[in-house]
Amino acid sequence: MNYNYPLESHWTIEETLKVVSFYNAIEKAYEQGIDKSELMEAYRQFSEVVMMKSEQQKLQKAFQEVSGYDAYAVLQSAKTRDFIKMKDAS
Repeated sequence: MNYNYPLESHWTIEETLKVVSFYNAIEKAYEQGIDKSELMEAYRQFSEVVMMKSEQQKLQKAFQEVSGYDAYAVLQSAKTRDFIKMKDAS
């Protein structure tokens, strides 16, 4: 897929990389599957950059709009599974 990640211009390069890593983890959950530990580490780093839940939700929704991948559904799946493989979003 070819789309732009929802990012904030005030983030440092390091912060941007952490957020992109989280988006990549969500993509991986749909495209090939991901271990819970890898997903949760990416989410932990994302949460360090985007601390407010409302901002996290806003970015996750924007990401879903451009990618079709639902970060919330992936994170919910991680509550009950050690390996997350989502059904294709298309």
